[in-house]
Amino acid sequence: MRTLEVLFNLNDSEILSTLSYFDNLNPALYMYNQLLRHGGQHEISPDFIELCYLTLMAWGMNSRRAKLVCFSEFDDMINKHKNSIIELRKYSITDIHHHIYLQEEISNLFHNITISKCKTKIVSTSKLLHFVLPNTLVPIDWRYTLTFFNVYPSSISEGEIYLSIQKQFSQFAYKKKLSHLIGSEICPNIPKAIDNLLIAHIKKNRLLIL
Repeated sequence: MRTLEVLFNLNDSEILSTLSYFDNLNPALYMYNQLLRHGGQHEISPDFIELCYLTLMAWGMNSRRAKLVCFSEFDDMINKHKNSIIELRKYSITDIHHHIYLQEEISNLFHNITISKCKTKIVSTSKLLHFVLPNTLVPIDWRYTLTFFNVYPSSISEGEIYLSIQKQFSQFAYKKKLSHLIGSEICPNIPKAIDNLLIAHIKKNRLLIL
């Protein structure tokens, strides 16, 4: 697995310069920011769950090869794990790499939540876990994240790969102190700022293999 070394080597001005390559005109950003406004710290409301489902659709999780479970099953899945999710909201992304309990709880959520009918769930589940834990976990996709790390997980290995990637992101956030990036619609929290930075780095350096 490739590491985040190339991003660790960026200074603050280089990080800001790289972020300028991120496409901030994506219509799905509107739905995502609406979702964040409805996400209470100590509750998970029916409206929030519905917005999660709709935002996953806006992020392409119910098109092409991706296929979400029906909404009632999705709703049941989140409510089943609601207490665990709320408990983890007291942690931030910088806690993951040195907190064994948190790593175990994240792994449990990843293994227990399945919202897609695809053979692998790392992309769909990672996006949902980011929605419900926006200050803790970074969303993952095939085109950018997994291509950058040069990993192609199977249904057997994806849980281990997911946690390994989150631990690297955690170390990056801990070292780089990224709070100065937060405040805009494209960087509303540190995990999304890291996601955007990774995408922008790939676009800037034309690393994407089409």
